[in-house]
Amino acid sequence: MKHTIKLFLFLLVSISSFGQEVTRVLVNGAITAPLGEPVEGIHIYNISSQKGTVTNEIGFFEMEMAENDRLEVTALQFVSFKVIVDNGIIKTGQVKIYMNPAVNQLEEVIIKPYDLAGNITVDVGKITTFDASQGLGLSYEELTFAYDFAPDAVTAVIGIVANDVFHNGQTQNGLDFRKGIPALFRAIFGSKEKLQTAEQILAENDKLYYSFRGRFTDKIINSRYGIPEERTAQFIDYLRDKGIPKDLMKLENELLLYEFIAKQSAIFLVQIEE
Repeated sequence: MKHTIKLFLFLLVSISSFGQEVTRVLVNGAITAPLGEPVEGIHIYNISSQKGTVTNEIGFFEMEMAENDRLEVTALQFVSFKVIVDNGIIKTGQVKIYMNPAVNQLEEVIIKPYDLAGNITVDVGKITTFDASQGLGLSYEELTFAYDFAPDAVTAVIGIVANDVFHNGQTQNGLDFRKGIPALFRAIFGSKEKLQTAEQILAENDKLYYSFRGRFTDKIINSRYGIPEERTAQFIDYLRDKGIPKDLMKLENELLLYEFIAKQSAIFLVQIEE
């Protein structure tokens, strides 16, 4: 019977203790620091209540606290520490905290022979720079006619899968066209210099074609020159066969180019109607 009464009293005390809630009061806090150190944005976290806040621009903050609460105060530029709330803080409703600046000290500094002064302005001034805009013409006309963008030893892409599977690695009628075309040019022109000239002509024609297509889209060709949409590709091939004069692609000859295209489109339309 005695044991039953003791157990009942123990359970009653335990339940009553769990049922009690910690009463917290609102406390006004002020954080100070050495002269010149900012006190805005310092974090104050109540570990006991798991609630936090930050200071305003003058270091003030408000937080609900209870006696024996633990506060954690942290900031990047200050030493972090914990504060235990005592009865005096609860009675006065105020707390003042002084922050000590954190001193960042390197354990070891290694000086390497790179001729650096440590002053970023001085070190950056030693870097050699090059103005790419000087001496380079970047206008449409100069990019189109003044530069040769053919692949060289630096820009050529080696090992393209498309080249490896060209004609499935087979020859056409006993001739590998990749090797046969240069040989054909050599047979016709008879010298390496003439072969290079022929290749340059082909490359120049391609350059003119891509330049033309950059200025005359399908929509422009259809609307301005009356070429039917289904005939656009055929008209482009017609112009390539006729050959677009190189001088007409210059900006100062733009009106002459329009006249040339208009004339050729009229001839083309007559031919497809016949």
